[in-house]
Amino acid sequence: MGEFAHSAFVAWRELEAVLAPIIGARGVAALYQRSLSLNRAAYSFLPTLAAGDLDAANFAALRTALAQQSGAVAAAANGALMRTFSAVLSRLIGESLTGQLLPPLLAGRSESNDAKDSP
Repeated sequence: MGEFAHSAFVAWRELEAVLAPIIGARGVAALYQRSLSLNRAAYSFLPTLAAGDLDAANFAALRTALAQQSGAVAAAANGALMRTFSAVLSRLIGESLTGQLLPPLLAGRSESNDAKDSP
């Protein structure tokens, strides 16, 4: 399994741990599912989750999908996914609270990939 795929998996688990007490595990899962859906046009390899698969703790499918891509593609996809998740969360709880919760998780994970990412 690729090193980047594993670090992305860990980042998503950290994000879940921070947000689940605030919006619930199903809330995290729903936002994650929505983010996957919004990014699938650009990154068709991203996993598809059925409504019954709203288990936020299961980021294994993403780890597997990222591990099968080149490092640059995996980083771009995960960066886009993180940014989309942050934007969707922002619309739900507001930019200020999102900014307080997510920077420690997103620092260095998606920002360093902005140049590689195409919208």
